[in-house]
Amino acid sequence: MATDVDPMDDAKSDLSGETLCNPEHPQSFLDDHSDKTQLRRFKSTRSEVIFVVSVSVSTSLCGYTLMGFPALLPTLVDAFRLEGASSTWLAIVVPLALATSLLPFRRLVERIGPLPVFQCGLSWTLIWTLFAGVSSNHVMLIACRAMQGLGVAAHFFSGATLLSDLYSPGLRKDRVFLLHELMEILGSFLGILVAGLSSQYLSWRWFFWVAAMFALQALVGSSLTAPESLKTCSKSPKVPMDLLGCVTTASALILTACWVVEFPHAPQGWRTPYLLATEVLSMASLGFAIYVEGWVAEKPILPLTILETRRVGPLLVGLFFGYGAMGLYVLYTVF
Repeated sequence: MATDVDPMDDAKSDLSGETLCNPEHPQSFLDDHSDKTQLRRFKSTRSEVIFVVSVSVSTSLCGYTLMGFPALLPTLVDAFRLEGASSTWLAIVVPLALATSLLPFRRLVERIGPLPVFQCGLSWTLIWTLFAGVSSNHVMLIACRAMQGLGVAAHFFSGATLLSDLYSPGLRKDRVFLLHELMEILGSFLGILVAGLSSQYLSWRWFFWVAAMFALQALVGSSLTAPESLKTCSKSPKVPMDLLGCVTTASALILTACWVVEFPHAPQGWRTPYLLATEVLSMASLGFAIYVEGWVAEKPILPLTILETRRVGPLLVGLFFGYGAMGLYVLYTVF
């Protein structure tokens, strides 16, 4: 039985992944929710599997680095004979780097696209993870951990953006993001396992060397199999970077963390001069950051309008106490 064929179907079947992010094209792959169109963005099914797994492995590095390190901390305290706030800085420097740089990297993704940020972030993480594994003192290790946190912040958000740009809503996208989120959880358990094994049977340095292996796999695998369409995706160079907002918010978080960490070890408590100066500067930075994001920045990295939604405030409070309780539990159970 003969059927009429729509010429648009033939035209669409000849499209390549390069039209994925082209808003001027009348029929892009984002308009087609079928699973078959997802394969046309990759050279083969094997390339797609390698790319998705590589991006998911990069996500697992976040859980590995954050949740696994507290299990390694007692070994480092003994190895470096840490006293005072040094052990606390080792534990919080990566979360602090994530908190201060995640939003700036999100804006950078909007400006230059997710693929360059993802690859640079993985490369940065790989380099500083290797340096952390050969650290000779706790100061070097803290610095390497801070740099490692910047790399994790870069590839964590950009990796999710890569998958979001590649897949249109549908069953295939649901499965890909299920794997993506599952790998973060598995990375947390793997980090705790590797930290325990390294402390008991090997050297604490293996915790970082194993992380470097995962970073290398994610970098090589994603670089070799990334579709050409990703090179032109999600670029908005005219979007302002909001440098003033980045500096003020980062300063407020860092100074507040300094005050909280150093307070228990200050010789005169809250009356210690440097602690008083840190507290005043942190409050001033926070107030200035709110003013910049609310009334100065053309396109703020953290718009205050999100608080206008009625349920956002309680959600943020719940997340704050939820993640805080989990972090305290993991930190204090290993001592």
